[in-house]
Amino acid sequence: GVTGTKNTRTQNTLPGNVINSSSDQEFDNYAFRQKIDGVYEIKLDTTSSLKVSVEGTLKHNETQSNYQARSERGNGVLLNTSDRDLNNDIDETIFKATAFWNKRMKKKGRSISLNISEAINRSDAKGFLRSDNNFFDSEGLPDSTSLIDQYKLSKTRSSVFSSNLTYSEPFSPYFSVIMNYGLGINRTDQDRRSYNPTATGAYTQLDTLYSNNYQFNQLSNQLGAIFNYKNNKTIINFGSKVTAVNFDQVDIFTSSAVKRDFININPQANYQYKFSQQKSMSLSYNGNTTQPRIDEIQPVTVNNDPFNVFVGNPELKPSFSNRFGATYNSYKVLSSRSIWISGSYNFTVDPIVSNTTTDSLGRNSYESINLSDKKTSNFYGNAYYGKKITALEMNIGFQASFSGNTYYNFVNEELNKTKSYNVSGGINLQKNKEKKYSIYVSRNPNYTSSNSSLPSPDNSGWGYTAYGTFNVFLP
Repeated sequence: GVTGTKNTRTQNTLPGNVINSSSDQEFDNYAFRQKIDGVYEIKLDTTSSLKVSVEGTLKHNETQSNYQARSERGNGVLLNTSDRDLNNDIDETIFKATAFWNKRMKKKGRSISLNISEAINRSDAKGFLRSDNNFFDSEGLPDSTSLIDQYKLSKTRSSVFSSNLTYSEPFSPYFSVIMNYGLGINRTDQDRRSYNPTATGAYTQLDTLYSNNYQFNQLSNQLGAIFNYKNNKTIINFGSKVTAVNFDQVDIFTSSAVKRDFININPQANYQYKFSQQKSMSLSYNGNTTQPRIDEIQPVTVNNDPFNVFVGNPELKPSFSNRFGATYNSYKVLSSRSIWISGSYNFTVDPIVSNTTTDSLGRNSYESINLSDKKTSNFYGNAYYGKKITALEMNIGFQASFSGNTYYNFVNEELNKTKSYNVSGGINLQKNKEKKYSIYVSRNPNYTSSNSSLPSPDNSGWGYTAYGTFNVFLP
């Protein structure tokens, strides 16, 4: 069991206004877990083997939390207060099994393998939400109140099957191809129910606004080929995986169904050149598709925190990320001199971003949406130089890095663009005496800058991290 407190201070920037909020939480949590697993391996013959893994987990969690919260307008006038109790009892069962079969053919480099896995998850949660909310007018005087008293049930059932058949064929000592086919079946059922008390005090009155029973089924067929070329100092691999994904979404409460189809392409390309055994450079590109989660698409309003309500979006689409990377490294054994330079740039098409609506009483409603005409992006760069100081029998290293990202979100139907940057540098010292002791210390100052298209406070500032360790080896 764990008991404790948590204090949160936030500022919500709105078009032409800000809301300052504070929340003090007291919690008492209990968790009990049992897990068992096993692995069986067998060599079927001189060219093939089979490995089977099975694991099962039982979890029981009990959580109790009390929240005392208040929000003020930008001019310091009280906007709302909340006294909220939330408790949950959760029982969860997890089962997972995998089987991997591999066989080498007579021709060197030719092989075939099959990987199959099945994961089953069952979760049952029940608990109470009680929230006493008070709202105040522009003068800070009492305006209205809202009392929420609900009994909540949540049942989640998921079954995820995945398989991957891989075949490797060498065309020559320098050139080969790896082909694969994969079948994936993912079914998730999530039944959320909220009940209000009747006149007798029994929690039997279903609140349809906060209740929903939803099925989300995904069927995917993946076909891919990766070509590999290796000759002396050069290594090249390139190819792509193409996945046909079918969404089958069923709203049992409204007896409605939505079927959607997507074609996901996951290309990749990598180039590596070795100048020597200790010096090399590489370039890479990877494309990746991210599927929405059932929590993001289930059309139900979740009010566990009445001031921060989440609404599902059944029209949510997958997003696609492109990542470019480059590295260079060099190492000299005699002087222990090392150089490492790396960088990456990533941008996402149809990114899944937050759409927040804040009403005049300070209540926030959150929804995930696709942003079709903008791209989120981030970049990163790092350089390191290290060398041995022979006179002191010590290694010294210098590090510098920079990063930045561009992110979008909607606030009360206005698009907000946020840019942030971080620059850091540092030095580290390391000294080792074999079988006696080792010392390592580092210090890294950094500067962070952030700005938004909507008016917001300047969050730029300096910071630093410091780290040190000393180890003694006993006889």
